[in-house]
Amino acid sequence: YSFHAGFCVDLQPQHLGSQKVSSLELWNYNECLETFANSFKLISDYARTVGINIAIENNVLTANHLSTYGSDCLLLTDYDSYLELSHSIGFNPPLLMDVAHLNVTTSSLSLKRDDQLRLFLEHVDSFHLSENDGYVDSNKPIQSDSWFLKYVSEKNVDCTLEVYTDEMPVLQKQLKLAQEVLR
Repeated sequence: YSFHAGFCVDLQPQHLGSQKVSSLELWNYNECLETFANSFKLISDYARTVGINIAIENNVLTANHLSTYGSDCLLLTDYDSYLELSHSIGFNPPLLMDVAHLNVTTSSLSLKRDDQLRLFLEHVDSFHLSENDGYVDSNKPIQSDSWFLKYVSEKNVDCTLEVYTDEMPVLQKQLKLAQEVLR
């Protein structure tokens, strides 16, 4: 089981991964971090008592988020923010790494996506796989040369194809490609 890291604004579903973001009240980052960390600890502690592992999915920070708010308005967007969150929680939480989110975020923050993914790898519990242009989280089909596949294939964890299409032949090709590349 997993859920997204928290936000420092009251984003609506249409704002997530989109270039269209309206200006909303920006909440105090440290308060949001502490609230999320405390909530995660409560949920995680309970989940452990019933044999469930809880992971946190990284957020997607667009260039428009940055220009609208002047700073990162989301939790868990890059490795440094993961370390902050880990410190607040008191341990390194398992991650659901959405590589498409990381692609957009690293482009927005002018970070090297491969370097960021390598830093995250030891904490990754599962992956969401899809492609995009580095600007919008569009959930495009993966390709045999997708930038992240060499890293994903190093891990023996669950992967979910998060490709948005209702075309069955496309989905079948995606599944076949994933099975071939991730053996």
